[in-house]
Amino acid sequence: MPCEANNNYCVLVDIGLASQTNGNTTVCNQSRTELKDVNGQVLRLDRNSLHESWCSPTRQEIRDSMLSGEQHVNCRDCWDEELAGRTSMRQLSNEKFANVTIDTTQPRVFMFKPGNVCNLSCRHCNPFVSSKWYRDHYQATIKPKNNINFVEYVRIYDSIRDSFAAENINLWPVLKQWNKNIIYYDLYGAEPLLIEPLLETLRDSYLTGASKNQQIHVNTNGTIWHDDFNEVFGSFKRVELGISIDGIEEKFEYMRYPAKWDLLLENLKKYQTLSLKYPSIELSVCITVSLLNIYYLPEFLKFFHEIGISCGTNFVHRPDYLNMRIAPPAVKQKIIDKLENSQYLIDGWGEKASVIANFISLDHENSQQLMQEFWEYTNKYDDLRKQSYADIFPEFYEILTNE
Repeated sequence: MPCEANNNYCVLVDIGLASQTNGNTTVCNQSRTELKDVNGQVLRLDRNSLHESWCSPTRQEIRDSMLSGEQHVNCRDCWDEELAGRTSMRQLSNEKFANVTIDTTQPRVFMFKPGNVCNLSCRHCNPFVSSKWYRDHYQATIKPKNNINFVEYVRIYDSIRDSFAAENINLWPVLKQWNKNIIYYDLYGAEPLLIEPLLETLRDSYLTGASKNQQIHVNTNGTIWHDDFNEVFGSFKRVELGISIDGIEEKFEYMRYPAKWDLLLENLKKYQTLSLKYPSIELSVCITVSLLNIYYLPEFLKFFHEIGISCGTNFVHRPDYLNMRIAPPAVKQKIIDKLENSQYLIDGWGEKASVIANFISLDHENSQQLMQEFWEYTNKYDDLRKQSYADIFPEFYEILTNE
């Protein structure tokens, strides 16, 4: 790995490329800077090839900044997590890909968010990441302020659809060309298991034998099951199968609307069976933690621990009004007290709780205004979905409203 003595280096600037759900490209999934061409125009998959993104001067500028020892603004999410004592994507990538040979003609690691086609409208999401959000976002945010009708509103997302359409020559043929030299796919949603051209790419790996040398991470919402895809998954050198579940029972159904808990459990058992059949498949649950659900994290972890599934967490940084750091100081302290004094102790929980506490304790600009937005949007979507945050999260609702 270049510049091993450089504490700010990230191997992904040399081997990684990411597509975002809006059709833009970045160095990785946590990047804040979109890749641009020599004229400063954002590179988009509905009009630019993946090759152009790989050769982007923006990627080179970020790389040069890192090699000079700077903390580039592109990587702010990693710097924030490291400041809190959490192992960041940068650190994880440097460890995981330390011995990967750089290929200057293409990425070796491809992080893929193939559009916004999804069957859920999760609370921390938005219409650029989930097509299921269109109606609620229009009703809550667009219609009250604009004369635009719903059909016109949906056209806003045409470029996302075009970026990941099966016939897009800027994307799928290039990915097929690169496929045999890619060693790691990091696959996210919207919902990747609904995207047929992506499934075809994985089938191509299986049929050509490339999968024997490839590792994949698939982040799925767990509501999709493909009986005919089991052998494909089983052919890969390693599969990290992460099921995104941000709560249990009624809290799950609130956070992952309109998913049903019973169906999720049924599919989760199928994935457990699949992982037993193919030891190369490692099953885990990922809980996306925001201000909405952080207070109940110990209960969630206890549940998955008891059914034998490892569990990790992902912090919401944006939208800002769901970032845990915006909570008032007294609320932060009550969250931290519960996390650190939880009776649901599992291996390593004390260290994890301390990291989360450190992150929550970090200041956030405009926190008072953002707390107002938190309630504004929570209440709007409660009304539209006939849900009630107060009823489903009663203990934390009382804490939030009394501080």
